[in-house]
Amino acid sequence: MIASILHGFGAALVVSLALAMAAASGTSRTGVTGTILVILLLGVLIAFVQRIHLRSQKQDSSGLDLERYDGVADLLIHLHTPALPDRPARWTLRGLLSWVMSGLGLGFGAEGVAMELSQAVSMNSRSTATRWSDLRRRTDAAQAIAAGISAGFGAPFSAVLLPAELSIGGRVLSSVLASISAYVGVQYLTVFFGQFGIRVLSFQERLHHLWGFRLGDAGEWFAALVVCLFSTLVALAVLPGFQSIRGLFDRFGRNQAPMATLAAGILLVSVVVFGGYAAIGSPAVFLESVIRNELPLAALGALAVSLFLVLAAMYAGWGSLGVWWPSFLLGTTVSMIITRMLLTTGWVHSGVAANSALLGAVAWAVVWFRTPITFAVLAYELSGSGSLLLPALFAGWIAATVARRFPVKGWIQSVLESKNFPIQEGRSVAVLQSLTAGDAMVRDFQSVRETDSIRTCHEMIQQCRYPFLAVVNASGTFIGLLTVDIIEQGLHSQSAAGLDGLLEARDILSSQPPMRGALRTARVGTRLSELTSVFESQICLPVLSEEGCPVGLVFSSDVRHAYDRELARISFIVQARNP
Repeated sequence: MIASILHGFGAALVVSLALAMAAASGTSRTGVTGTILVILLLGVLIAFVQRIHLRSQKQDSSGLDLERYDGVADLLIHLHTPALPDRPARWTLRGLLSWVMSGLGLGFGAEGVAMELSQAVSMNSRSTATRWSDLRRRTDAAQAIAAGISAGFGAPFSAVLLPAELSIGGRVLSSVLASISAYVGVQYLTVFFGQFGIRVLSFQERLHHLWGFRLGDAGEWFAALVVCLFSTLVALAVLPGFQSIRGLFDRFGRNQAPMATLAAGILLVSVVVFGGYAAIGSPAVFLESVIRNELPLAALGALAVSLFLVLAAMYAGWGSLGVWWPSFLLGTTVSMIITRMLLTTGWVHSGVAANSALLGAVAWAVVWFRTPITFAVLAYELSGSGSLLLPALFAGWIAATVARRFPVKGWIQSVLESKNFPIQEGRSVAVLQSLTAGDAMVRDFQSVRETDSIRTCHEMIQQCRYPFLAVVNASGTFIGLLTVDIIEQGLHSQSAAGLDGLLEARDILSSQPPMRGALRTARVGTRLSELTSVFESQICLPVLSEEGCPVGLVFSSDVRHAYDRELARISFIVQARNP
């Protein structure tokens, strides 16, 4: 508990310092460019040193690219591959580099600094034994993300939701404590820096009068719907462009991460030199300017282009966990451009601009990260208006629904697949594909014949370890599954009708509604990667032999245990090959 609180306060400190530096960079443009160029070159040098240091660990037998740093994707890979080379020094170096970039106001989110440094501290504090604990690794990652988001956005509820929606898991209490302490710390430091005229996260008060969704106003809903749809479509069109830029940088550097880093550094320098004011400043300050609708359309376009190039450089060569703020700000900017165009038609009034831009940003972020609940709650926390929560949930639902109809993967999933490490439902697809239903199933189950009486079924299930009975016909072929509640219901119906001893197992099965009869089964050799979605609709999965006879049952916990065993086995093998 104490460790989680300290992680939260540490995140508040580094985020506040980075945001204060970024705000100072945005208020004074004189002499900043030269300083930025020098520090950028220093950053490139640091990145080169990091790449060279890891060059001998570029790939292991799994074929993963360990030399390139990709922020969130690397954090998820670390969760699932405890034996692969990864050191606290690597995360510390990345955190310091992100701190420099964020402090200069180059679009890197300050929340990434907190996440990376928190991850470094957690890794350094682990003992040899806890390194192999899946729960410990997940808890460390979850509290790092929660502390960073809470400090960076001033949004403690969203911070707790994000690790859950990313299927990271871990101890929820650790995430909650880290999130709350980070929020409290930032609130205090915001007041402290405010005494010196430096703004950190105090924009909510300045925008309070702009928020407030009129749920009974058809114009508000129309504007929100149009902006969300267009923002979703633009996000779907832009996201593949990042993959193309990454491929271009790889070809330029001939798949060498240092060359890609150098090219990304050149791109960042170009953004600073040619982007002018649009490239420098605190994301929170820019969000206020965008939401207030103070910037001309040309300035909005320049800001959008600058953020796009910064994110492209981050994606292609630098990598950072601080992608949440710039992505959300880019979505807000694009949505405000769409809103401004909508206002020129005269169909809606100017009072909808702030709400529509924020809801469009939610839709944009959902397309990129596929976490609709997190960003809907984030919109509520940023605005402080409860009336925006329902429209934000609606915006997230629209974006998620539309995104599923296009073959465009989210930011994190696309990076994972480019590194040959796809993740499904919070687990490595490669590991799931190496396992079958036969590896995960339990064999100590009970079965009954279809002609057995309800009384017999009731006696058997009372002695059974699991509240399920497989029903077979005379030849031993599986025909259905009885649960304890179905059997109890059958006994009650039998007693009420005075039919003691007459009802059989097949009678109960045939009397169940069609939904209860639509039971999915699996074969012994079915890959677990094909079965993870089954447990969303049913608790137990019967496993059948090639002849159709029941040979086992699989529960969601069995999938988790089989996965953990296989992950540990692979990790030990990798460790033996990479001593």
